[in-house]
Amino acid sequence: MTPEILNQWNKTGVRRDVNSRGVRTAVWEFGDAHKPFIIMVHGITGNHFGLLPLAYELRTHFRIYIVDLPNHGESDFSRQAERDINFLRDWFDGAVDEICRREN
Repeated sequence: MTPEILNQWNKTGVRRDVNSRGVRTAVWEFGDAHKPFIIMVHGITGNHFGLLPLAYELRTHFRIYIVDLPNHGESDFSRQAERDINFLRDWFDGAVDEICRREN
């Protein structure tokens, strides 16, 4: 898959922010709303773009949400997220809850 294909496909996504633990969180949505959904969170890649190759491969089977972590990508900065793993756990739970609310 070429970078050009990924760049084009990235443009088909819709960014819809959620608020979790006071952090505005960028969430990218791809795919058919009638399919089962999965939520993806990047690791070392730094933002949602690193997960696009995998999301692209899964697109025919799932609706995909890719979440930018606090202090990464287009999500807001949070000093607490820098040093508190429990905060990150609670932030992730809140972000997932917000995404699931949209699905229902």
